[in-house]
Amino acid sequence: MKQYYDILGLPVTASKAQVKKAYRRLVMLYHPDRNTSPEAQARFLLIQKAYDAINSGQSTSFHQKEETAFEKRKRESEIRYKKARERYNSKRAQEHQRENQYYQQLTTGKQWMVFKSMSFACALLALLLVVEYFLPHHYQKDTIHGYSKDIYGGLINPSVMLVELEDQGKFWVFNTGYARPFDYHTCYVERSWIFHQPIALHHPQDGRNYFIYPIDFTANVFFPFSVILLLIPLFTIFYKRKTTSFSILYHTSYYLIFVLAILFLATEDRWLHFLTAGFA
Repeated sequence: MKQYYDILGLPVTASKAQVKKAYRRLVMLYHPDRNTSPEAQARFLLIQKAYDAINSGQSTSFHQKEETAFEKRKRESEIRYKKARERYNSKRAQEHQRENQYYQQLTTGKQWMVFKSMSFACALLALLLVVEYFLPHHYQKDTIHGYSKDIYGGLINPSVMLVELEDQGKFWVFNTGYARPFDYHTCYVERSWIFHQPIALHHPQDGRNYFIYPIDFTANVFFPFSVILLLIPLFTIFYKRKTTSFSILYHTSYYLIFVLAILFLATEDRWLHFLTAGFA
């Protein structure tokens, strides 16, 4: 209690009248409306609390009460921080557990075995496409049955037209603007060695000289991009790690590259050429 009397500048034996008089004098001196100094407001609050404490007969130290309130706020803040940290750690642990389960699901069991098998098959297919690029081509004789006079835009050629052969079906070939497929009906289709992919249509212009029409809209026009695409699953196996990149590569391989590889092999008997390296 002595601290409160000290704030008012009185001894502990001061009467209520003296306390009231000292309080009024100090209030007139430190009131914010009369004293604009930065220390005046803090001093005014101390005087007010000291006067209230003396009048109510409180025995607890004013400074002790202030310290207790600060410690209480600090303790509550620490408790909130601790709870928030626990929630964060719990959430991170759950996410980490889900990531581990997801990664284990992708890289174990039958699904992973299928993925590895398909990846090596795609790598072998890519190798055959590269080897095929350097091998000599062979030619199949056919007869032109008809062609369309309509001109369209091609993938690798600025303009293409549709030519129909008797045995080998229809091909989109480069339109030169002056060649006449009907002048001579006999032609030869140039094909790759292993997968027998159509590359060009050779047509005689005068019975001796042949005009070459590059064939568009075939799998062959995507080389070497197709080789790079087919090697992505094999790269994914060696890249294997718990990252978003691995997940993207994995699903791209599973639901895009494998599907495209199967479609490639399923058309034009390419699966048979794949198994026999082009000898069938």
